[in-house]
Amino acid sequence: MRATRRSLAEPLLLIVVIAAASALWVLHARAWDLGGRSPVLSYDPAQYAIAARQLATTGRLTTTFALPIELARHPAPPWPLAVVQPGLVLIEAALFRLAPAHFTLGRRIEASFARPDQIEWLVLMLPLLCTMATAGVLGVAALRLFRRDATDGPAWTRFAGALSVSLVFLLDPESQHFAVGGFTEPPFTLGLAVALAMLAFGTAARRPFAFGLVLGVTGLFRGNM
Repeated sequence: MRATRRSLAEPLLLIVVIAAASALWVLHARAWDLGGRSPVLSYDPAQYAIAARQLATTGRLTTTFALPIELARHPAPPWPLAVVQPGLVLIEAALFRLAPAHFTLGRRIEASFARPDQIEWLVLMLPLLCTMATAGVLGVAALRLFRRDATDGPAWTRFAGALSVSLVFLLDPESQHFAVGGFTEPPFTLGLAVALAMLAFGTAARRPFAFGLVLGVTGLFRGNM
């Protein structure tokens, strides 16, 4: 019975985390008036989206966005990719290439990605998924640490403690802000959470190559790490 409860605790935690993250994302997007008074692509996300569109259409890591200082040496577009991290550009380019013009269920069109103002919503997919995944990693890691080091007391207290770790992350205003924009912070934070979990459980020492690979992929989303 105890083994069954332990096996169900982590899936239940992840279900609660995904539901909470989805609800908070919708509430924050509505309060932010995303796509209305607040644009989907603000200054920083637009740089990545433009570079990703160039990569998806031309196959080159170039951009039609440039800082004024770059115009003195390279007056005509496209310009070399200089001010953005490559990880987000690669993933957004893949989304732009794979997205169909129309997503249908039966004969009904549920979503369209034919126009630029429609396809820009795809850039929100990765930040939302990474925010959910980060909360899940934090919660599951905390639950396992509590099982290992906090053996006194009933099991529900360990579950509640782990869930609170996830909710603290999801309720943070900055986390919610980055989740509704095409920023590099959500995937970077996910990479750090996975790396810290590997350190906490000794996986980094047992699998140094995997640990280095996680840090390397994480660095693709934040060059100043």
